Amino acid sequence: MPRKKCIKIIDRHPENEGFLPISGNECSERIELFLEEYEAIRLIDYLGLSHEEAGVRMEVSRPTITRIYERARKKISTALVDGKKLLILPADYSTNFRQRCNKCEQTFSQNGNNQCFCNK
Repeated sequence: MPRKKCIKIIDRHPENEGFLPISGNECSERIELFLEEYEAIRLIDYLGLSHEEAGVRMEVSRPTITRIYERARKKISTALVDGKKLLILPADYSTNFRQRCNKCEQTFSQNGNNQCFCNK
């Protein structure tokens, strides 16, 4: 029996839902990048965190963040090289999505009424 997927912390949703090639050719093929993969790219490539630091931020182990990151890089490179649509989709366990407060670093559920009310 497979292990239960752990909840991954996502600090920020992407500004865009995806990207399209400019070639002018209508491409029906698409690459699906999940939110956890987007977050791994954002933390490691954009913010320059190590895999260890990114794993701590997403509350997963270093080997797990490395697997997520490698999957994301493969998908992004395929979309760029082959000129395919790149869509950013929530993962299948997005009902457990939690967000991190920028002020106090505490996590809370986005779907419920839980919010961070820090006074910092």
